[in-house]
Amino acid sequence: MSPAVGIALSALFSLAIALAIGYITLRLVGLFFFATLAILEAIRQVMNYAEITLTGHIGKNVPIVISDPISLVYLAVLAVVNILIYLYLMSTKHRIVYCSYKAG
Repeated sequence: MSPAVGIALSALFSLAIALAIGYITLRLVGLFFFATLAILEAIRQVMNYAEITLTGHIGKNVPIVISDPISLVYLAVLAVVNILIYLYLMSTKHRIVYCSYKAG
């Protein structure tokens, strides 16, 4: 599988998980909001178990120096996409408003 296909598939998979978890938990307030963290930890444990079961070990070898030019292009594109998403969110009605939650 090419790196571009892997990046696209992992982005779609992550989006599907984020939408499912967000739909369930983002309406929770107060202490119940921590259910989001519990669900994410459960997913992490399932993924670790699947990786150990399928490969026999856990972890990846990540090179310290990225010397492949196409990898640098992928990283640059991802950085630009992240910056554009940030700028969009900060300039629209989606801007995050920080407020304090008062119990009771």
